[in-house]
Amino acid sequence: MRRIGPAAASVVVSGGAADDALIERARAGRAGAYDELYRRHRDRVARTAYLLIRDADAAQDIVQDAFLIGWRDLHRLRRPEQFRAWVTGIALNLCRRRRRAAARDRSRSDEAEPAGSQVDAADAVALRMVVRRAVDALPRPMREAVVLRFYCGFAESEIAVALGVPVGTVKSRLGRARTLLAEALREVDR
Repeated sequence: MRRIGPAAASVVVSGGAADDALIERARAGRAGAYDELYRRHRDRVARTAYLLIRDADAAQDIVQDAFLIGWRDLHRLRRPEQFRAWVTGIALNLCRRRRRAAARDRSRSDEAEPAGSQVDAADAVALRMVVRRAVDALPRPMREAVVLRFYCGFAESEIAVALGVPVGTVKSRLGRARTLLAEALREVDR
């Protein structure tokens, strides 16, 4: 089983025309074409899921479920060049469901960040934890936009597709999130 963590998906794979051909072959019933789409995009989707739910095993389950739903609903994908954003949107919805269920059960526990052995490493870890807490404290719509943009490297147009909102809404959420994060980090600095 692949382990998923914050460093997953460091390689950016763009979709576009190459994905278009694979999608057409997958729609024609060739499972191997969909397997290739999975290999190309699973790490990016996994990183997004992990960053939103902070549970590596649950993120892996979400990735599997998202791609299975994607395979089942591939005929609904109108713009094949947006496959990555589309399947990420499916994963986001699954993350939302999982978070709601965890909130109902009150069984969610936060993952502890390992401490570094050197002073600089400890400072870097502390800073990452402060930023992570600030991002986690954002309202869900802003948090999702921030994770997709700054942790996963999605363009604003891809975020719009993944979240099912206009690009202007994405820009607004990102702008407001930057303001809230700056305020939160200023308070920590005091």
